[in-house]
Amino acid sequence: MKRYKRQSIFCGILGKKDKSGKYQFIVDFENNTPEDAIQFIKPYFKTSQIGGANIYWFGYQFNGKLDKAYRDACIAYLKNVQPEPVITEDNQYDDIIISNDGIYEADLYNMIERSMRNFHLDNLSVDAVVYPVSTTNNLVKYIARSVRRYLDNPSRLTLLEIQKADPKNITIDVSRCLADIEDGIIDDHNGYITADYLYNLQDEIHNKTQFSLKSDISPMEIRPYVRNFMELRNVDKALKSSDRILIVDDFKTTGTTLTEMIRIIRQYNPTCQIYVFTLLGNNRKVLQ
Repeated sequence: MKRYKRQSIFCGILGKKDKSGKYQFIVDFENNTPEDAIQFIKPYFKTSQIGGANIYWFGYQFNGKLDKAYRDACIAYLKNVQPEPVITEDNQYDDIIISNDGIYEADLYNMIERSMRNFHLDNLSVDAVVYPVSTTNNLVKYIARSVRRYLDNPSRLTLLEIQKADPKNITIDVSRCLADIEDGIIDDHNGYITADYLYNLQDEIHNKTQFSLKSDISPMEIRPYVRNFMELRNVDKALKSSDRILIVDDFKTTGTTLTEMIRIIRQYNPTCQIYVFTLLGNNRKVLQ
């Protein structure tokens, strides 16, 4: 814990290394600097189509100049949501205790709801919010909770959790992966992504009791071709009848998790508009 005067807080979400080499983060919603990990103003919000019909993505994006260590430290900071800051005994508002272990809940909600307001989400008549269950952090639940609070229609809005599926049901789209290598869509730098390699990897997955896309799929280029690693166990009627569905997730990197959630939704509702909100991501298209 470290004490800062409010007027000394830097801009956006900014990380600075301390003497031990660990990043310390502070948050400001009013200004930006080129060194910010995330900038909230001009622009902190972007909209783009990410592939397929009626699918749209919006959310914050990292500063493109970040190195991996800075980016990873910021992700860890956002995952570790903290309770409200403690006001000091003299009750001076400009003298607060800042935690560098993780972002404050109020700042996280502010960050999410700014994006919602800019996208005018309250005018979209979203009926269902779909989000993946995470066993490692509660960030996605915070996002879903913020969306529900912002839309303020709990009697109409349905929240649906997508969970990890049994590894025995997971498949790899071998033919598409090999075709994309042949066409140069993905790079096989080492030349070992063959049909035998992919089928053997699939067999190894089937023998696991738990599956992690990040840990169990290598190289990373293969991840977009993994199928059936998530499932929706309780299919609500809202999923089948909604004109507009919102997917929320924490981070968009390769887009593999989002692709799988879109595929699952399309099984039940082929024509609805799907809006995707990720707290942080890139503008890369995902496979359909």
